[in-house]
Amino acid sequence: MKAIFICDNKDEWGIYSNLFKAHYPKIELTCKLNLRDVARHIAEQGPPLFTIIDSLIKEESLENVFHEVCMLTERRPIIFIEPAPPVQKRFPIDFFEINFANSFIKRPLKIELFKKSVNKVIKAIHSEMMKLSSVELDRESCLPVKVRNFYRFKKVPYDVYLELSETKFTKIINKNEPYNEGLIQKYIQKKVRFFYLEKKDHLQFLEKSLVSLLKILHTPRIAKESVLSAQISSVAIIHEYIRTIGVSDHIILLTKKLIDKTFRVYRDCRDLINVLKIYPFQDRDLSEQAVLTMYVCEAILNDMGWGNDIMRSKLGLASIIHDCLLINDDLHKVTSLNDPNLEMFSEEEQEEYKVHAMNTAEVALYFSGFPETEFIIIQHHELPNGEGFPQGLNSHQITALSCVFIIANNFVAGLAQGKLSKTNINKILKEFTEIYDVGNFKKPLASLKKFFQNM
Repeated sequence: MKAIFICDNKDEWGIYSNLFKAHYPKIELTCKLNLRDVARHIAEQGPPLFTIIDSLIKEESLENVFHEVCMLTERRPIIFIEPAPPVQKRFPIDFFEINFANSFIKRPLKIELFKKSVNKVIKAIHSEMMKLSSVELDRESCLPVKVRNFYRFKKVPYDVYLELSETKFTKIINKNEPYNEGLIQKYIQKKVRFFYLEKKDHLQFLEKSLVSLLKILHTPRIAKESVLSAQISSVAIIHEYIRTIGVSDHIILLTKKLIDKTFRVYRDCRDLINVLKIYPFQDRDLSEQAVLTMYVCEAILNDMGWGNDIMRSKLGLASIIHDCLLINDDLHKVTSLNDPNLEMFSEEEQEEYKVHAMNTAEVALYFSGFPETEFIIIQHHELPNGEGFPQGLNSHQITALSCVFIIANNFVAGLAQGKLSKTNINKILKEFTEIYDVGNFKKPLASLKKFFQNM
């Protein structure tokens, strides 16, 4: 068990280290001077089970210290050491709401009161660990939800599980209890792609997410960065909704809103490079790639003089759903049916990849108001030399609008597999010139290259 003591008076370090050695020898206490040191330590060692903060620490705001520590430690218990006289009025009003185990130690220090506070924390931690112990659930009674979809909530009205085996799960979010972004980020960093909900809760989660995202996207004067984040979350929800339920009026409405926001954000940015500068390309999953593909399509359309609502809607829907039936995000790294990387996936995933273009084209037919988008989706893995799939079309047989999409989609895929840097972009464009500077691909390729001429 580990704890952190934040105090800029090193004389206090020895006092509290000795207290823990004497009364809690199994707790390893680490002392840090400030928030910067704490953040560095947690990045390397992970969050402690609880934190002690000297309220006399020389920081601008004790409330900021509290909320920063909450974020870094995933809302784990905090003990404040009060000065004499006490200054409770400086403490945040949500001190006990965030974690009922939070407490104070008053000065002058009294051993029994110190032990009472620490024991309260230990009891709360043990109680939480009991709650989060593994449980057996019928695998058929649960459905996966992408981890990133939990970013936009502070709490959810159902229990959320992490899969340990085909029958064993551990509860990681308790029903109606607050959690923060740090918890979600931790599992994303561990390459966990899915949490699980019981089927009875899954539809409720998707519907609640749709309403939440539509509300965000309808918010006037919202920051461009917030729009981009909401768009990425929206695509993830759309994918899950389609795989689980199908296409609904709410899904179509959200899709139209995403396309409209892409037009408006790009208009404000005025240039593709300005979009790339603010784009939150972090997980580089299918959702992030889909949204960025929309923006690259918008940029190419504008440069080619094709920037009208009909073209925009077709390429927008294609960007959003073309890979929605791929459950494993890593399949986006496969470039063709001859790619040796395809053999690294299960037989089921390989088959899923081979047929996803045709199957997703059928999904597109259920989106009213997006005519002929299915042809773009069917052709999105075709190549100019005729060696693509599923139809083996060449550069003169692939439609001009599909060529725009293929250029944009493959450009984003290239960015996802490397750094968002001048060197990588130049490398991608050099490869594209060798492959796509022919037939119906010539104009969209020329438009894409224009954006990076003076980079």
